Parts: sequence; structure tokens; C-alpha cells
Amino acid sequence: MERQRNMSRSRPRGDPRAIPTPLGRWYRDHRRDLPWRHTRDPYAIWLSEVMLQQTRVQSVIRYYERFLGRFPTVGSLATASEDEVLELWAGLGYYSRGRNLRHAAAMVVDQHDGKFPSTLESLRALPGIGEYTAAAIGSIAFDQPTPVIDGNVERVLCRHGGIAGDPKRGEARRAVRLAAENALDPADPGDHNQAMMELGAMVCLPRAPRCGECPIESSCVARSLDTPEAFPPPRARRDPETQHWVAVLVGDGERFWVVPRGDDEELLPGHRGLPLSRVEEGTASDRRRVAVRVLRGLTGRTPGGGESLPVVRHSITHRRLKIHPVRFTGTLELAGAEAIGPGEVGRLAALFRKIVSAGWGTGR
Repeated sequence: MERQRNMSRSRPRGDPRAIPTPLGRWYRDHRRDLPWRHTRDPYAIWLSEVMLQQTRVQSVIRYYERFLGRFPTVGSLATASEDEVLELWAGLGYYSRGRNLRHAAAMVVDQHDGKFPSTLESLRALPGIGEYTAAAIGSIAFDQPTPVIDGNVERVLCRHGGIAGDPKRGEARRAVRLAAENALDPADPGDHNQAMMELGAMVCLPRAPRCGECPIESSCVARSLDTPEAFPPPRARRDPETQHWVAVLVGDGERFWVVPRGDDEELLPGHRGLPLSRVEEGTASDRRRVAVRVLRGLTGRTPGGGESLPVVRHSITHRRLKIHPVRFTGTLELAGAEAIGPGEVGRLAALFRKIVSAGWGTGR
């Protein structure tokens, strides 16, 4: 061990081979106690990695524990209905992830006798599993010696090696991948990969990094230049787009009707929810006419009435949505339609929960 420490100290600044020893020691002493770090079950690891995409760690924990409580094995998930899965997924966003979980579980049962595949190639053949997720499952559950590269790892390696440019493109991307391979601890790839991600999440922050707490600061190029925030360079932000949508609420004040939505829908495809139609801002009368047209297209009948409700605001990635609900009294006679009450609203996606709650809030 002492020989390894001396070798790490003797390497030139920016050499990724100087990373594993001090990083591993730091991780053992400082890692967060997270539920998915107490298992080698590839199903549980897969679930955590999918949930952690675009979602903060502390927000994921309760979803992860509730999901595993309902579907403790890949076999139990494979036999679940899509509605059951999406009900538990509601609030995590990016709902295609939840649908892909169910589809992938069915493939594991049908094609792998219920046992999670262990090779990177077979993992990537499952729906929703890309290079990053396959590497995470492969290294943590099966000791596959392959590096995991996410945004946190890219930032750590760019700063440590002084890699200029966008790490997702061109020469910088190739340099990051080479550094990740050279930094990997083949004796314990799972913990190494988690340590790299932990370092980026807790110490090597995008802004105001805590360099004084970093176990690899002595070999870090960006630290020596005193310009850590210059690596990687900031990416141009996409300006948010404001969109206006009409949402159709049909109900009796106590219940509202939700419908299955097609996979080709622009907003929340494949979800059970409210009929939506994208519009220009327009007036309340314009929006009512749109709502009437939507209902006529669904049922073949022209409804009467239609009350415009206050706007509901919601953000999804780069979109700033202004939803204009129009409420009709009655029932929605349509194949697959379902009336839901207040106790069932949690089954809906966050956007639909907001709209339906707005309908109850103004109608009681």
C-alpha cells in the first residue's frame, strides 16, 4: 500500500493513474449512506441508476424504497401493468424511463430466465439502458472493469487532467474517455466508479468546488492553475420556450375523466391523463373553441358550456408550459376513459395532478 502511495505522489500532475489510491481511501471514509450501496443485486442497482437520471439523490430515496417494496424482483416488475408502474413513477418525470423499466424487466424474464444479464453488450440490448447505465450495472453488480462516465465524472477528469473543450464532443471527449480508463481501479471497479461520481457530486462541484477537501487536489491541473471553474467550459444554455396548451376537464366536480394518450403525443406521450391541445395564447373564447373541438374529435358530439379556469404553470426541461384548463360538466363516453376521484390523483403525472387539482379547487 505504501508503495502505491509513493507511486501516486511521483506521477506527474494530471496523470489519471494518480487517482485511484487517494480516491478510494476518501470514499471509504466519506461516502454517503445510500440504500442502493448496500446491495449487489443488479435489479436494485439498475432501478437506482435509472431513477437517478435527471433526479436529485435525496428525492430518489423514497421512490426507490417504495418501488422495491411493491416490485421486489425483476419478475414482479415484468408482470406489472403499465399503469401500476407509472403510478409509482409519478413525480420522477421523464416517464419513458418508467415504461422502459417494465419492458426491460419483461425481456429479462423472457430472454434470460429472470436473471439479469452480466455482459455490457447484453445489458445495452435492454430498453432504456445505454452506455452509462450498462457500465454502472456491470461494474457495481458484476465487477466488470469498465469506467462509468457521467457529468460528474467528466468534470472531475477535465479538471484533474486540464482537458480543455466540451467533454461530450471531439478530442475532449476522447481525452476524457482515455483518462477514465487509465484512472479505473480494476481490482474494485464498482466502488471506484461510485467514488468518482461521489467526488463530483459532493466536492468537485460545478461552481465553488471544495478543492481543499479533495483527495486528488495535489495532482489536479485545474487546482494548480487556480482555475477549476474553467474546466470544463460552460455550455451554451438553451433559452426556455413558453408554450400554451388547452387541457380538457370533464367531470361532475367530484370526479374527472382521464383517457389513455397515444405514444405519438408531443406532451407526456403514452400517459393516462387529460386531453391536451397546443395553442397560441389567444383569448378565453379561443381556448374554449379549441376544447370543444378536441371533445368533438374524441366523442363525435359537440358539448355545451365550457368554463375557462385559471392558468396552470408547469416546467419540463426547456419548456415553460402555460396550461389553460376548460371544464365541462358531464361524463366522457370513450373507450378506455376512467373517472378518478381525489384519492386516485396520485396515479397521474405531476402536470395532470396540477390541472385536476385546479379543477377541484375552483369547483367546490
